Amino acid sequence: MVEQIVEKLFNMMAARILILHILANKVSTGYSLLKEISRILKTDLKISTFYTILHDLEREGYIKSFIEKRKQGIKYYQITDKGLKVLSKTKAVVLSKIHVLSRYLEETPPIF
Repeated sequence: MVEQIVEKLFNMMAARILILHILANKVSTGYSLLKEISRILKTDLKISTFYTILHDLEREGYIKSFIEKRKQGIKYYQITDKGLKVLSKTKAVVLSKIHVLSRYLEETPPIF
């Protein structure tokens, strides 16, 4: 039970970061983002969870969407300047915290 909660929370946090990271490199559809993130995380994200995260990022101003009329009205997403700034800061924090946590877990035996 605890493992499932931790995995769900981690995947939600990771999905937010990965959406920004992917969109920093290319414009993408929601479906393409979902498939790429599921592949990276080696899990099937729930579509409802994924699109909630995507819409939250858009509402917060980190990404924006547009519809490509020449391609049957397909909705695309791109990162904003605000999104690029938060991605840069977030990556630094996450990498630092993961390094600290990983080192601690490897060096400290569990106490039972």
